[in-house]
Amino acid sequence: MSNSTGRLSNLTSMLKNFSEIFFANPEKLSSEFKIWNLSLGLAASAHATIQCAIELRDVDLRPDLAKIKIPTMIVHGTNDNVCLFDLASSMHDGIKGSQLVPIERAGHGFYYEEKEKLNNELVNFMA
Repeated sequence: MSNSTGRLSNLTSMLKNFSEIFFANPEKLSSEFKIWNLSLGLAASAHATIQCAIELRDVDLRPDLAKIKIPTMIVHGTNDNVCLFDLASSMHDGIKGSQLVPIERAGHGFYYEEKEKLNNELVNFMA
């Protein structure tokens, strides 16, 4: 196996594992959706994916939250295993006047798991 084949295999494995924690109930997702979701990660540059993960791990943007002066709605799945709900609570505390919308029984992929609830919340926020 060439070195690039090994890297692709590792990236594919990492993205499959990430998909399993991205949604609160991955067993409810169709196989077609899982393939599509995996294809999004595989279409991205491996270097960019790694650099993004490093930035998310190492950079603390909490001091910048107080600079946000526009109406802000923070939507977050309560069963998020990628970014725990405590992060959403911290963002809410740091952005004056923000609205925190917990999406119950949803993970990081709340936008798909609870799309009707999300759409309703967005419409209400924009009204």
